[in-house]
Amino acid sequence: MEEAIAPVLAARGIRLVVRDVREDRELLRRYRHEIPVLLEGDVELARHRVTPEDLVARLAALGGPSA
Repeated sequence: MEEAIAPVLAARGIRLVVRDVREDRELLRRYRHEIPVLLEGDVELARHRVTPEDLVARLAALGGPSA
């Protein structure tokens, strides 16, 4: 997922922070079988896979930075 979304995030000045859910009990409880997961704060943007086009749409729906 990281390779697919990196250009979208970079174009919008958004920094990706990669976390290992196994290091956080709550994240592990919520996402044990849903890795990878993409969050913006507490808002879930995607599980498993997301296309760049879908990510652009989801960020726009949040009112995030546009290209």
